[in-house]
Amino acid sequence: MWGYNHFPTNARYFTNLPDCNAIAQTGKFHRMWGEFGGFKNPVALEYEVGQIISLNCRCMVGDQLHPEGEMDEETYRIIGEAYKRVEEREPWLEGAEHVVDVAVLAPSGVHKDRELEDSEVGAGLMLMENHIPFLMLDETMDLSPYQLLILPDSVRVDDALKAKIDIFLAGGGKLLSSGESGLDPAGNGFAYDIGAEYTGPSPNDIEYVVVGDTIAKNMVRTPFLVYESGVTTKVTDGEILAAAWKPYFNRTYGKFCSHRNTPYEGDAGWPSVIRKGNIIHIAQPIFRVYDDQGMQLHRDLIKNCIDLLYDDPLLQVGLPSCGRVNLTRQPQEGNRLILHLMYANPIKRGDTNVIEDIIPLYDIPVSLKTDRDISRVYLAPENEDIEFAVANGRVLFTVPKVEMNQIVVIE
Repeated sequence: MWGYNHFPTNARYFTNLPDCNAIAQTGKFHRMWGEFGGFKNPVALEYEVGQIISLNCRCMVGDQLHPEGEMDEETYRIIGEAYKRVEEREPWLEGAEHVVDVAVLAPSGVHKDRELEDSEVGAGLMLMENHIPFLMLDETMDLSPYQLLILPDSVRVDDALKAKIDIFLAGGGKLLSSGESGLDPAGNGFAYDIGAEYTGPSPNDIEYVVVGDTIAKNMVRTPFLVYESGVTTKVTDGEILAAAWKPYFNRTYGKFCSHRNTPYEGDAGWPSVIRKGNIIHIAQPIFRVYDDQGMQLHRDLIKNCIDLLYDDPLLQVGLPSCGRVNLTRQPQEGNRLILHLMYANPIKRGDTNVIEDIIPLYDIPVSLKTDRDISRVYLAPENEDIEFAVANGRVLFTVPKVEMNQIVVIE
């Protein structure tokens, strides 16, 4: 079954491991675990359960038993309504496998002494908001299925990992890294050639970025703030895509200007974004900064860099940034593809982001790369056909409506 109820005393999220089922947990509570009498909006629970199954995970909804030992009927009525949606979609969930060609090498997966890091969370947010299906990997996993590999902010590369990345790059793979990612474990230099030599950490407390024409789409052309600084390099044969600018001085209690950060003075003397062949490196820890600050310019910078490398994307979908997508395959059903589209716009109420109003979206364009003959595209569980065309190795169609979540089946 795809739906599970459980009420453990110590809830944890399960990671996605090879050849294992993953269970994703949410709770029935409005704010936090163990909140007696707190109820999540039923619409929000339906959305969360829908997102869980779209990510090819099993569902677990947490509850906490009252000391008298009697389960709350309203809790299980609300859970039951959410699970009804799961039950209706089970034929398109059973035996499904992820279909992705982008991967993030998670710092906490490479450096086992670390917990989940802001950098990998920021990378996940950017990819989800740009509707790029992806998986998180550790250093033991195979890199060959992927077109693009992302090393966010703090992935040091030892000899064993370097050997895997070298094979990945030699096979035509593309690599996007940032901050200290790519440095050897001692921090003496980059383990692979980024077109520049490492010259140490930046002396600045914050930095600014000025983009060049190549990555200027949707960007401002004046210096924009990165709330941290990164690494410094000396360019050898790399192409500078953006310059790093420095502040007049580092802000201290004894020396400051205005309310937040020191204004920019001018070029720092090293690049912010540099490219050599299939590799782009960004000097600042841009993924961690995005998780902390959420500036759209940072996400757009990453998207422009991804577009340079990932020039034949698996999936293109015309959704707002709050939309979510995932793609799976069912081998037992002739390898049919299952596209999950979701949309809800969270609103902050008090200290809690809530989902309450579901706004339907209409006429969502989809372009999906395929090397197979396509016989049918239809909505599930509605079993309604939609028109499609195949051109240049892609299947093209328009989803008429997405109200919370919609499954599209490509046979």
